[in-house]
Amino acid sequence: MLAPLNIRRKALSAVVSSIILSAAVLVVGGAVWSYANGASSVIASQYHSESMELIKQLQERIMIEHVNNSDTEITIFIYNYGDVDVEVDVYINNSNSSYNSNLNNPIYILSKDYEHVTIDMSSEGHNINSGDNIGIKLYTRRQNIVHYSYIAQ
Repeated sequence: MLAPLNIRRKALSAVVSSIILSAAVLVVGGAVWSYANGASSVIASQYHSESMELIKQLQERIMIEHVNNSDTEITIFIYNYGDVDVEVDVYINNSNSSYNSNLNNPIYILSKDYEHVTIDMSSEGHNINSGDNIGIKLYTRRQNIVHYSYIAQ
């Protein structure tokens, strides 16, 4: 009678160990699958957002339509003819007085819209003389740059 009882235990032990081993494989496989699925979702989301930002950068189009000046001020008319809204920083360089002006706050221009900016050059005694070569640079937040050269009137 002892022999049949041992045989039954060995069979039961093999079944239990197979179940435990299968459960361990399923748990490890599920953890690896979950990690891989999450990582691929994050990478796909980052790729999509970077691609959309690049498309917006390519659709960004701005230009300086016209420039006026007085003895102390420069007025710049900027046109956004692109398909996206832009934020622009304006830099002025007056060659005779080597004055650089940066507006601290960017100018927000809607798509297909105009904006004019008036910059006071008289701060720190920088006046505009007739014939001064004035360099104007527009920098967008998406790293597009527009250069414009203006001879003061």
